[in-house]
Amino acid sequence: MFGGSLLVMAPILAACAAPSGTTTPLGVKKVTTGTVRWLTDAPYKPSIDAVLAALAKDDTLKLKVELSSVVTSELPATWRNSSINGGEVDLLDGKSPKFQFLDPMLKAKVLAPLDDYYELYGWDKYLAGAAVKHTIRDGKKWMVPLYLELPGLAYRPSVFKNYGLDAPPKDWDEFVGVLRAAKDDGKIPLTVGSRGFSFVMLLQNMFWAAGDSKSIENVIFGDGKWTDGPFEESAAAIVELWDEGLIDPDATSIDLNAAGERFLAGDAVMNVTGTWFFATMQSTFGGTDWDLFTPPSRQGAPKWSLGEDQSMVLPKNSKDPDAAAALLNYLVAGEGAKVYTEQGNLMATNAAASAAIPQVQALPTGPDDDTAVYLYGWLAANASPAWQNGSTDLLTGAQTPAQYAESVQTAWEQDIAQGNLPEDRAQLL
Repeated sequence: MFGGSLLVMAPILAACAAPSGTTTPLGVKKVTTGTVRWLTDAPYKPSIDAVLAALAKDDTLKLKVELSSVVTSELPATWRNSSINGGEVDLLDGKSPKFQFLDPMLKAKVLAPLDDYYELYGWDKYLAGAAVKHTIRDGKKWMVPLYLELPGLAYRPSVFKNYGLDAPPKDWDEFVGVLRAAKDDGKIPLTVGSRGFSFVMLLQNMFWAAGDSKSIENVIFGDGKWTDGPFEESAAAIVELWDEGLIDPDATSIDLNAAGERFLAGDAVMNVTGTWFFATMQSTFGGTDWDLFTPPSRQGAPKWSLGEDQSMVLPKNSKDPDAAAALLNYLVAGEGAKVYTEQGNLMATNAAASAAIPQVQALPTGPDDDTAVYLYGWLAANASPAWQNGSTDLLTGAQTPAQYAESVQTAWEQDIAQGNLPEDRAQLL
């Protein structure tokens, strides 16, 4: 597959246009012209196409973007390093700054640090602090997080009001109360898809974050264990709701799209999803009668958990890094940020982007946001499927919460033994 992508990218090996601009004391330039060879993950291409269409109408930037896309998730991790070493790309979708993406590239010494560009353009004031801090290794910033995801439960305020709630539930009794009211009304209280990709695990992440978010950090970055208690408690909450018939009885057999359709059609009162669902709700419902919230747990109040699923890197041998940085700035602080948001990609925190979808303004994505860790992506080769599959096993009864916790802990220890995790994970917190 990679060989095929080389054929696609062959035309972009031509010499790039000379950049324009003034050299700063940092040794990097703000430019308005240049050619950027951008290689991205195929699922993001529709959003990127919309961004590039807007860029083509921008009179202040004359950036030529030569875009190639491949499904990098189907390729070995070393492919990213090979594409950089081959000198084929100026801006690369490095995926998220998690263990299996950023660290292998740093180990291969193929990336250029981005600190000077962060200072030149002031990106820190636009990007979510919780996302940026995870791109730092050895005191340097290596990635620009563009596409941020927050898991949550989709709902309609008007429906909640019919059940006696003027705002999303703030404690467990309120949460279970609205689920029971929906069930009594003949609706599916909470729908979730488990085919293709289990979103039951998103629900567990939210319950765990509400119960003890610091314990998630301690497991991922410290010496905590999955069997310590909070993980099992969040799994038990799912089983409790399932046993009472408050979760879609078809949850183990339907896919994510089917679950979403049940919510959009009004058959389900809530849907386990995330901020990527904003664009769909906006196009379906219009107006403001839709939103996303994160649920409480028995142990605590609601707490958002943040995941960053698309970040950009600059190869150290980029032909025109200043032009690549100018494109990044358009995506972080320019019109590109607004277009990304309209496409359903929660991104920067500037006013233009937030104004595209009013609901975005209430989400904690500022430099000092207080969010929990979103587990997916921080898990390595063995632990990731153990977590995903185990969350669905809770509904089928294949595993008890205790067995589930033990299975993920075993997989986690295997990843440590096999060297799938950085030796000093504490520095990543």
